[in-house]
Amino acid sequence: MEKQSIFFDIDGTLMGASRRLKLSTLLAVQLAKMKGHHVYLCTGRSTKSIDKSILGIGFDGVIASAGGHIEVNHHLIFENAIDKLIVSYVILLFTNHHILFSLEAKEGIFQVPGVKKFFDDRHRQLEKKNVELMRFKEERRTNIMRRPISEFDIDQHHVFKITFISPNKEDFEKCRSFLEPYFNIVIFSKEKENYQKVMPFVVLSSIPMNP
Repeated sequence: MEKQSIFFDIDGTLMGASRRLKLSTLLAVQLAKMKGHHVYLCTGRSTKSIDKSILGIGFDGVIASAGGHIEVNHHLIFENAIDKLIVSYVILLFTNHHILFSLEAKEGIFQVPGVKKFFDDRHRQLEKKNVELMRFKEERRTNIMRRPISEFDIDQHHVFKITFISPNKEDFEKCRSFLEPYFNIVIFSKEKENYQKVMPFVVLSSIPMNP
């Protein structure tokens, strides 16, 4: 039998709405390994926000931060941190346009104060429609490496991914043209949603397109 490389996401794949790893899922991954296939974790999460129960499965490698960090057999083979100048540019751009954001680094996830309030104001039922929002909520609830933006040091902390929330669609559209030359923008909310009436508004993840 030809050996395959199989990639598993976490949110919505290994973990569903229960936010727990099911025994059947664990056994399926282990069975693939027993048959000689290579199994890899491929997630938008930063390395610090990957549950120990997931890492304990015994993957052959991990692709984290939406491709910003890659390791195989516990050896780092690739990292692509966002340029510090671009990070400072994004911070200024989002601050001026009232966009909430989190900077995902190895040392933790640095977020502006409004992120916490945003999730406190959202209804749990609405969150279930968006796996990225569910992950944010779970990480905040369990305090997984969440740190205030005031602790972020641009010279010490390397950012691999920026996740942001725009309560107002027009504010984000004003920023889009400035972001697109540097980032691949992933929008989790539906394009036809009315951002003023339909929660959870918009969640976007950005990764650098080029090293």
